[in-house]
Amino acid sequence: MRSAAVRLACVVVTAMSTVGCRNPLSSPSPSNFLVGRWRGAITIQASASSNAPATIAWTVKNWQAPDQFFVSMQSAHPWWSVDVGIVGSIDSPDQPPANIAIEGPYQSPRGCIGHVRIVGIANTRRIEASVSGNDCPNQVNAAFTGQLTLTKGLIILPLARRVSSLTLQARF
Repeated sequence: MRSAAVRLACVVVTAMSTVGCRNPLSSPSPSNFLVGRWRGAITIQASASSNAPATIAWTVKNWQAPDQFFVSMQSAHPWWSVDVGIVGSIDSPDQPPANIAIEGPYQSPRGCIGHVRIVGIANTRRIEASVSGNDCPNQVNAAFTGQLTLTKGLIILPLARRVSSLTLQARF
């Protein structure tokens, strides 16, 4: 039993130590401070929506040039519930604060192709940005605006707690 716990602890520690490794073929540009997981709130003002905030999450990865990044966004806003990936740009990838801009199409929950633009300031652990777009260009009142605030931090805290308990169990 103790041997199995020790082996499991070693596997977890090894897996955690490789999290920061990058494959140069999949990440052609140098890493910038945006890379990682961001979580926060988005508020959308549209004709058919409330101004209540909802959760939004971003996963940012390096892209083809140092001043570009790929962001995968998941919004839980009742009016703008999307899961989309868009290429963005950053004016200073290695020195925050930096201006960011993201613009592109997305599949609307209303069955059309919408267009979103997000412009803001990114710091090491916080992004504040304005959101604007046109959800279904052929519909009346399709334009929307909003704000989002994201923070970056550790998201593996439950895993870290489990690892520390495994470590305690594996001690001799």
